[in-house]
Amino acid sequence: MLNIERQWEDIAKAISAAVILLANLGYHRDTLTSNNALIPIAHYLKKIGAPNNFAIASKYEADRKAIFKWLVIVLLKRTFSGQPDNVLRPIREVINGAAQGFPFEEIANKLKGGTKSLSFDEDEIVSLLHYSYGEAYTYSVLAFLYPTLDFRNKFHQDHIFPKKMFTKKRLSKAGIDDEDVEFFIANFNSLANLQLLEGVPNQEKSGKDFDAWLNDKYASKADRKDYMASRMMRAESPEAWQAIAQAAEIRRENREAIATCEQAARKAKRRVRCTISILAEGQTGN
Repeated sequence: MLNIERQWEDIAKAISAAVILLANLGYHRDTLTSNNALIPIAHYLKKIGAPNNFAIASKYEADRKAIFKWLVIVLLKRTFSGQPDNVLRPIREVINGAAQGFPFEEIANKLKGGTKSLSFDEDEIVSLLHYSYGEAYTYSVLAFLYPTLDFRNKFHQDHIFPKKMFTKKRLSKAGIDDEDVEFFIANFNSLANLQLLEGVPNQEKSGKDFDAWLNDKYASKADRKDYMASRMMRAESPEAWQAIAQAAEIRRENREAIATCEQAARKAKRRVRCTISILAEGQTGN
């Protein structure tokens, strides 16, 4: 306790710097789903003297990117759930022993193979697709998908295709097959229809049809192509998009069986076998 009192000024400065950094990365009380994630960041900032301009100076850009990558992953992995001391301690040890820079790779290697691993398996990746508009973890998923954005700007969760479009009449007019209309209406808030958009452009886009907004915002064909490539996997990598869409559909069709299996795995604390059903290509119904 005496040691904390002696260092309190430096500790307080580091905590303040960490809070400022997280705010600059777009996090606030609704999206920072674990306050414990602040602790390693503050510890690292204290180690390097908590520079006043850490959140904005170009010399710390590589550090900020490493911290942001680590932060998004630990929030999505819920790394600090359960007994956080068991994971905070090894992270602190790695930070103390790091020669230079925020040691993302070293932390990942330290936690590798355990229950707090920072790597995602296929099931976890598919699970990320089930977050939707306004949920606490959705910002982190979108930030994970768009790591090149300048998060010092204020970003909103935006519906790529506006909510007003998702009525039977408008979807049918847009050429959506009748058998798909209900699916579109039920899923317009899903991750597939969301992007991060800066505050002012989001207000300008509000309610506009996507094609009209895209042509207004990006006048040249090249700019529109760049936007589609950077924001839409379906345009940039159709095969990867199809694989994810198929995986999501399989999970959706087997949600009850998978939920039961996940519960059994948690109880057994190991992998368990599941039985699911898969429709043949072109088949519909049960």
